[in-house]
Amino acid sequence: MRGEFTRAQAVVAGEGKPALVALVVPAQGMEAKVSDAIARVNGKLASIERIRKTATVPPFTVENGMLTPTMKVKRRVVLETHKAEIEGLHGRG
Repeated sequence: MRGEFTRAQAVVAGEGKPALVALVVPAQGMEAKVSDAIARVNGKLASIERIRKTATVPPFTVENGMLTPTMKVKRRVVLETHKAEIEGLHGRG
């Protein structure tokens, strides 16, 4: 998903789960094109690597604790903060 212009930020989750899911912060004005971007990315991946479901979430920022001061995503914080959304995507919510 790194090369897709439709997303500003994304985190893929699914360790120990039967499928991968993604938390996506769409680029401004690109909200409607996220599913097309996911389909393009999935087309290049093996079946087991494909993202099955996505959720749109608010931006990750330094202020909300989800980015470091050098703008790196704090994956553990993002996954914990959005735990309910992730569980819902996996069908447990």
